[in-house]
Amino acid sequence: MKKLISIILILGMLLCAAPVYADDALNLKAESAILIDMTTGKVLYEKNADTRLMPTSTAKMLTAYLGITNLDMNEYVTVKAEEIEGITGGGLDLYANETLGMGTMISAMVLTNANDAAYVVANRVSGSVEAFVELMNETAKEIGCENTNFTNPAGTDDENQYSTAEDLAKIASYCMQNEVFRRVVSKETLVIEPTNVSQYRYLSNNNLLLYDETPSSRVYVNNVLRFCKYEGCIGIQSGYSSGAGACLVSAVTKQDTTLLAVVLRDGATERYADSIKLYDYGFENFKTVKVLDDGYNAGTIAVKKGTVLSVPLAVEDISYVTIPANAKVESLATYVTLDEFVVAPAPAGTKVGTLKVMSDIELVAEYDVVTAEDVELGGFFARMGFNEMSVKKIVAIIVLCALVLAGLIVLLILVDRKRTIQRKAARAIKRQEMEARDRELRLAWEKNHPGEEYGAEISDEKADDNDEEQDDITE
Repeated sequence: MKKLISIILILGMLLCAAPVYADDALNLKAESAILIDMTTGKVLYEKNADTRLMPTSTAKMLTAYLGITNLDMNEYVTVKAEEIEGITGGGLDLYANETLGMGTMISAMVLTNANDAAYVVANRVSGSVEAFVELMNETAKEIGCENTNFTNPAGTDDENQYSTAEDLAKIASYCMQNEVFRRVVSKETLVIEPTNVSQYRYLSNNNLLLYDETPSSRVYVNNVLRFCKYEGCIGIQSGYSSGAGACLVSAVTKQDTTLLAVVLRDGATERYADSIKLYDYGFENFKTVKVLDDGYNAGTIAVKKGTVLSVPLAVEDISYVTIPANAKVESLATYVTLDEFVVAPAPAGTKVGTLKVMSDIELVAEYDVVTAEDVELGGFFARMGFNEMSVKKIVAIIVLCALVLAGLIVLLILVDRKRTIQRKAARAIKRQEMEARDRELRLAWEKNHPGEEYGAEISDEKADDNDEEQDDITE
């Protein structure tokens, strides 16, 4: 009971307020923006987050991820002339026949938005730009993007290439699960050693939130002049084009909370000011907490028509939750409602109830209670409505009774055989005695009545003995 109460209190920390959606509360200059808790996916702020806009170089997040997960980062590649021919916009100034490490190529692409490097990566992953773009779109759909379409790996302006702040946040969160990607996008600078056709290259990340404390780069945030650097920034990708304006996808970690912000169609410096506003707002008002340990036991539910009597339960997606920074637990409560039973067959993850978090009479959160294991369909008796385990017990009892009955029958047969043998032995002995007596009587008769036939009374006595023997046989 104490454990249940403590779990209820902990779960209540989800609780205090619903996510905040405020289109103009922060007075952002960006046309579109979103702020999410990257651990839980909870949206903390959004402004036109589902508006389709050109993504510019933020598309390179997915290009980099696909390169990292499909290529050998330690491999050296030689740039082909056709791979970089006609590539416009920002670049690494790659040369035909230049040899460069793939890891360096991808890092340079992320840091400086190098379009030529993006095309090299695309060709090496899929063999052609067209095939790579198809892979980008397939991956975006798998991630859950509903308003995204890529037409090139670099993100260069194209009216048919678009995404949204919401979708780019999904892509960024997905890519950041990869350790190599996280390491690449968090680099502040990169030094490229001389190649076979180029001298040293010194690169700085275009995302100023990572490091910039230059006085000339400071921005006004709510009328306060601040450096672009935001303590705890861990990446991710900037972008700029004449058609898309300035864009920035970034992430910041403080203590146990990681927030991710996306601003689209913004000003060159305003994108940093807007991002700082979002992070200040997020960290001042929200925090991420772990409320349930892995493997938390949510109890069991009865099973019908299955191979088992019951199946364990789990509560989905509440290991970590986003709560208000000043959340209080005392006024909150949780309630679990379960179905009476689950019918087999049922895969793991089958919903069988809900866990509701309430503040007074207001529902502030709701989570599915699901089966933690597969429930297999039982045999004939289970499908007829009888519990298979009970049927097994009944069958075991029947078998035991049958064995006992069989044992009794065998015992009775053995006892009867023993009695029959004893009767036969007794009759044999009696027959021998009768024959011996008959011989004695015959000898005595012949001795006392020489020349006369054996007497009739003797025959009558033998007949009486025969009748007694027949009675024993009948019995």
